[in-house]
Amino acid sequence: METTTVKNLYDSFIRMTPSEQHDFISRINDYENQTVAYAADGRPLTRAQYRERVYAGIAQYAKGHYKSLEELCEETGHKYAEL
Repeated sequence: METTTVKNLYDSFIRMTPSEQHDFISRINDYENQTVAYAADGRPLTRAQYRERVYAGIAQYAKGHYKSLEELCEETGHKYAEL
């Protein structure tokens, strides 16, 4: 977030009444705790959990911990040309 955007958000927050501040924070918490996806086993994932999984996947990829499509096809018995 740009510095001016953060400053504007901060200034707006400071001008709110305590009740409005509470509602604002509650909406942020609700936003982060919304279900946005489901795991392979069907469990719901919140926005925060989904973000964690994405970052974990990126880290695994960066370490070379991944399988190519060809490798997956060999494991599952599918022919690569059919996909």
